[in-house]
Amino acid sequence: MRGVIFFCTATALFARLNPFLPTMDIETVTNNQTQKVDYFSETDLYLPPSSRILKEVKIVHQKLDGTVEEVSQPINKRVDWHFPIKVYQQQDEDSNRRYSYLFKQLPIKEIDFLKVNTAKKAVMLDTDNRVIRSFMLT
Repeated sequence: MRGVIFFCTATALFARLNPFLPTMDIETVTNNQTQKVDYFSETDLYLPPSSRILKEVKIVHQKLDGTVEEVSQPINKRVDWHFPIKVYQQQDEDSNRRYSYLFKQLPIKEIDFLKVNTAKKAVMLDTDNRVIRSFMLT
């Protein structure tokens, strides 16, 4: 009997209001809120006065899995060091143009009962047939 009373008082003394929060630091808890992403737009690179030939350009980037990769592009052209080199990310007016090579390699087959309409980020499948079952792909 004493053991049960001791156990109940010990658990009541060490209990927390929210047992799902970590005991260390409340500020380090992550949440599911999305953060606004700051995309790269442009930057200027200034060369030293002794530069005459631009050999190659190297870009170091981080992948989705966290690994770091280096991509290099050989150039081998003369450069005037008086002017900065601008590096910017060009955003296409038509974002689907980036993936146009996929459709050239894999053409969509024509199906009698199905019409395929592609919008900016959506693919609409239209048919004249009756809906038997609804489902959503995520």
